[in-house]
Amino acid sequence: MPKSRGALFALCLLLPALGLAAAGADAPPSDESIREVFEETHIQGIMGAALEQVKPNVRAQLQRELGGTHLNEKQRQIIEDSSQQRIALMQQALDWQLLEPKLIAAYREAFTQHDIDQMLVFYRSPTGQKAIAKQPQIMQQVGQFTMERVSAITPQLQQLQREMMQKVRAAADVATDPEAKPPSQ
Repeated sequence: MPKSRGALFALCLLLPALGLAAAGADAPPSDESIREVFEETHIQGIMGAALEQVKPNVRAQLQRELGGTHLNEKQRQIIEDSSQQRIALMQQALDWQLLEPKLIAAYREAFTQHDIDQMLVFYRSPTGQKAIAKQPQIMQQVGQFTMERVSAITPQLQQLQREMMQKVRAAADVATDPEAKPPSQ
């Protein structure tokens, strides 16, 4: 009997600790542990690299919008200036100081402290390090594939846009609805 009372006493002492451990598994992650994930995954650098990959696409998109029109030097300079303005705007919008609090909140909402701890174990492992190292290459390939796919359907999207605008103009009945005006070309 004394042994069982000792075991019962030990169990009573351990139960609160076990409950705390279980509660800790469901606890929201700390900002510091989330920042550790960001640091291990080099997310800030990856985002910067992604922005660098977008820069040529901005220029290419402007060129596509012009439809291969031959440009003089002044026109090329206008396009270059516009490209620079667009890139600067994207850099401001994607500034790490603005994004980090939003990303921390998203991680905090999506993961528990246990999840974050497990991520850190993975990202610090050789396989995790390999996954991190390969991520920019994968992102570049996905971005290139996505751009190719969007470019391939651009003529159809433009045609759908033209057809929709024709239908909207045709549907405007100015005679019965003075507020309805056909959209301009």
